[in-house]
Amino acid sequence: MKPLPYRRVVIKSPLPPEDVAQALLNSMHRSSGDGTTGGLFEGSVTHAEFRIERVTQRQNTFIPQIRGSVVPDGSGSWISVTLMLHPASIIFLAGWHGTILLLGVEIARWAFAGRFEVDGVVLLMGAFLCGWLLPSPFFFEARRNKRMLLQLVRGTELAGNARQRPPSTYR
Repeated sequence: MKPLPYRRVVIKSPLPPEDVAQALLNSMHRSSGDGTTGGLFEGSVTHAEFRIERVTQRQNTFIPQIRGSVVPDGSGSWISVTLMLHPASIIFLAGWHGTILLLGVEIARWAFAGRFEVDGVVLLMGAFLCGWLLPSPFFFEARRNKRMLLQLVRGTELAGNARQRPPSTYR
């Protein structure tokens, strides 16, 4: 598992870029005067790019930030999407993994100095396991968000075939 998780997806949609943008705009969260709200996402959408995030009723640190670009194709659109954690979550995970690294170095120093303690190894293993499991909810949320996007744009994901991916969609 990646310590700082993200997902890249390329989607082939039969919709032209303008219709992709309209489908995303139609799914945007709006508030009305009577207090009712609707929509799956919030963020910004243009005909060529979008930056969105799924709307939830509760706070969820692992909701992916979704960035994408839309490129026209003769029979629809190519949509290049990156799903990543919020920057604050990335900073927290980087700090967590940095702490684990420093703890591991200190335990190694103890071992070489002859003061090896089993408790230190158990502590390091627990911290590593917790750090490995910490980003797991992101991958669950990323799959959910990817399915929502695929339905919105009536697209199909291109799995691993780099020859089908237009190189101009990656930045």
